[in-house]
Amino acid sequence: MLIHHQALTNFLVSMQRRLALQPADAIAALTTVSFDPSTLELYLPLLIGARLVLGSAEQSRDPQRIAELLARYQPTVLQATPVMLRMLLDVGWTGYPGLLVLSGGEKLTTELASRLAVNGAEVWDLYGPTETTVWATATRIGPDGSVVDWAALGNYTSYLLDGRCEPVADGDVGELYVGGLSVARGYFGRPGLTAERFIPDPYSSRAGHRLYRTGDLARRRADGSIEILGRADHQVKIRGHRMEPAEIEAALVAHPDVRAAVVHPTPAGDGEWQLTGYLIPSGNALPTAEQLRELLLRTLPDYMVPNAFVELAEFPLTASGKVDRKALPQPDPGTTRIEHAPPRNAEERAVIDVWQEVLGRTGIGVHDDFFDLGGHSLLATRVAVRLRAMLEIDVPVRSLFDHSTVAKLAAGLADYPRLTGSPNSPALVARRRTARHQGRPEYQGRPEYPSTPSHGAGAYAIQLHPQEDVQ
Repeated sequence: MLIHHQALTNFLVSMQRRLALQPADAIAALTTVSFDPSTLELYLPLLIGARLVLGSAEQSRDPQRIAELLARYQPTVLQATPVMLRMLLDVGWTGYPGLLVLSGGEKLTTELASRLAVNGAEVWDLYGPTETTVWATATRIGPDGSVVDWAALGNYTSYLLDGRCEPVADGDVGELYVGGLSVARGYFGRPGLTAERFIPDPYSSRAGHRLYRTGDLARRRADGSIEILGRADHQVKIRGHRMEPAEIEAALVAHPDVRAAVVHPTPAGDGEWQLTGYLIPSGNALPTAEQLRELLLRTLPDYMVPNAFVELAEFPLTASGKVDRKALPQPDPGTTRIEHAPPRNAEERAVIDVWQEVLGRTGIGVHDDFFDLGGHSLLATRVAVRLRAMLEIDVPVRSLFDHSTVAKLAAGLADYPRLTGSPNSPALVARRRTARHQGRPEYQGRPEYPSTPSHGAGAYAIQLHPQEDVQ
């Protein structure tokens, strides 16, 4: 993706103005750097001189640890997907007055918005694809879950168009196109796809302006706000992460024993959606599910790794010769299980009890694989939280990926420290630069970007608190 500096600057300045953020704010940084919303968390505090509360990789995926971080440092801005926000509430976090909750990545339900606002937090529903530089619209949600204030960000435009790129009437469904200063230049090394998704803006008077075709279906409400309804293409969104199945398919066929692959979302047992990989072998036996996951984790984040794999002789096809995704069989979690083996010690019994509770299954044996049983990264988080509470051991979420069978996870519990009730690491906070910094020539008379807000009285540096400054 080719995102230019002006696009990022416009996005950051627009978010600062839309949310009225000030140097006194503290922004929690909990998003992995491979996910584009992290740019808001990392760069916006530097732009406005606010504090940065930086969570570790393990904290960012664990709701209990996030709750502890929030309770200790009381940031005023928290950005997360609806899935993570719901998990935070489920572990007892309640929010607090003065907190801005930024929800994005998937649809924010009325029920969840109301739960987030019950203790005085201000809730915002954000929308935007990576191709338009993170978020393109920001909607303030009232305590009852209703839309209070919807607006596109500064220098963004949005249109609901039909198949001929003509505007649809208010209330009718159209495809959402986004334009403005923060539209990306295109996809690196993929001119054909760039030409397909980025088109000249027929409604702009400025030469060279383009619209990005989001692939999202939407309609305009009577109050002028836009309601996102779903996808118009094969892009999928799983637990807040939007992804191209083709990227996962390409990683799978890189294995010499996989001749062809299709990745498609299928219903999971917990009411969510999961990714399923459908594979045609090249002649030899397919790799095991564990080997395939290990292969994918070398190049892809864990949320892009399918939960199940199904071997097929051929893919079902439509009359036009394309893969008929609707005809792909549903995965059977039980087909890959090996002979049941009962627990042999208290640790294996504890792991089985938690897995059965989280997965909603019975009869799990010590050699069963968590992901073969239908587990995924969200359920792995729930397992870690329950084991931590039950055993008083600091079990990380990553443990399910490192030790995916009951026996391996139970044996690995001895490697994790006992809980002490104190946070594991300090967060990053901001302080004013010392006089010796301010006296350096390189900090004098430096021009500001034309549209950026003032940095206030002096610049800011980042330090580890309460440890020594990072130089």
